[in-house]
Amino acid sequence: MSVNLKRLNLLFDIADAECPEIRLFDGDSLQIKFLDYRESWVKLEFLEVIAFEWNSEEIENQNLSDDCVYEVINSKRIESYRRVGEPVFNHKHYKLCFNACGILDIIFSELRIIESPYLQK
Repeated sequence: MSVNLKRLNLLFDIADAECPEIRLFDGDSLQIKFLDYRESWVKLEFLEVIAFEWNSEEIENQNLSDDCVYEVINSKRIESYRRVGEPVFNHKHYKLCFNACGILDIIFSELRIIESPYLQK
């Protein structure tokens, strides 16, 4: 199977967002917080994180836009975790591309949007 990137439209926007604050909690929960282009706070929590990487270099894949969120379909990284016996049955692989800041590459089971201007109040 070939790796594909699926552009996602979620209840937050990372276009022109400031560099996020990234914090790891309890070894498997990762929170990020950033100001979006309207200067509104966005706070996300990723649960059951098995891997993440912040890449502040240039976009490494020509198919990526520098201001979008992508799901990596048929992820080679997830498959490599399965081969060594990691329980990654419901995990997803996302790439969050923050314009000039970098890319958060993350494998997790659940995404919680804690704060976003798009959420119903």
